[in-house]
Amino acid sequence: MGWTAIQNDWSSSFKTAIFQEYVDAINERLAALGLAPPLDDLVDGQDAAGATGLWAVWQSAASELALYFLASASEAGFVFFTYETWLTAAGIPNGFRRIPTSKTCLVSGVYDAEAGTTTITATGGTPFKAGHVGCKLSVLSPAWPGDYAIAGFTSSTVITITGQCPCTSKRFSVMPADWTDYDDPAFVYSTAADGDVIGPWLLADLQAAINVLWKTWHAVTGSAGTNNRRYGIGYSDFNFGETWADAVARAEAAYSDAGGLGNTGAFPVANYYGSEGASGDFLCIIERVTNSVFWSPATLSSKARDIDWYAKFAVAEGTTTPDGNGDFPGHTVGDWHLWLTDPGVTELQPVSSEAFGSLTMPNACAEPTYPNDLMRGYATTGYMGAVARWNVAGGFEYV
Repeated sequence: MGWTAIQNDWSSSFKTAIFQEYVDAINERLAALGLAPPLDDLVDGQDAAGATGLWAVWQSAASELALYFLASASEAGFVFFTYETWLTAAGIPNGFRRIPTSKTCLVSGVYDAEAGTTTITATGGTPFKAGHVGCKLSVLSPAWPGDYAIAGFTSSTVITITGQCPCTSKRFSVMPADWTDYDDPAFVYSTAADGDVIGPWLLADLQAAINVLWKTWHAVTGSAGTNNRRYGIGYSDFNFGETWADAVARAEAAYSDAGGLGNTGAFPVANYYGSEGASGDFLCIIERVTNSVFWSPATLSSKARDIDWYAKFAVAEGTTTPDGNGDFPGHTVGDWHLWLTDPGVTELQPVSSEAFGSLTMPNACAEPTYPNDLMRGYATTGYMGAVARWNVAGGFEYV
């Protein structure tokens, strides 16, 4: 679908079928977050394609809405956590594309019946760029509409075009050679403004921007319920030739057999570490404190969401060398780690999980060595977060 077709035809054939999807997509997210009021639905017969101001409203609404789906830059280990990473994730790092039509063209040269190269001198408006060579020059004139290829760049105000342009004192705009190229020099990047050319880049950028707005970060602000501690400890005896693996097996068996060992700690924790003594014996310790965790949404909504609970791991206290393993395969110490998912949560507040801490037995840490790596292991840092993945259904499809 080219820009010419959109400029000429959209006002009649797409204003309710396609454009309403963008209104629906924005309103779905407002509802998910419990925000109001929604955008007004399009009225049948409304010329949405020709209303540049309406595009600016939609772009601004998406940008303001994005703030509710983003966390602070300090949580950059996740994906959509700053305004800039939102745009990057959407594939529009410079913002929304637009083509202003604020130039006036004056023609120098002689008009005759033969095709030739005509010099265009612009007075006012956005300057020409050398990269515009190859783009289209669209003359927006009822008397002389037409498209001309930009053949040469002389200066920021002078270009040459292929073909003759009888367009003295007429408005024109530089069009992209291919609107699917986000970096085409014909584009500038900002919110749509009156007089802009309406084209498919507006749809593409707005859909891309909305399409990544379905996750929110929440700090875990408290804990509630019963704190249940499970603990396992295993020793080896160097006098009998026992190894680190023997100590691990005993610790894991003790952990599996352990019942509740009393209420302790206000937050879920996880530790897995070991040490080697000077005589060659090993110690392995596993500890878990189970607790429910929750976050309190700033706004209330009954829209379903899947809650991903994250914990951050660090090396165990006294560890001299960071362990390459994480608590689970593929996890690296110091990274955020997905610990548990609660699907389809609809409670208003708090959102919580009693299952936190009920884990499959993790991998043992690497074998400690005396004295260089006297202790090896990892533990949660005591800080947790939740990512709510909203089950948005209006407007577009999501992955």
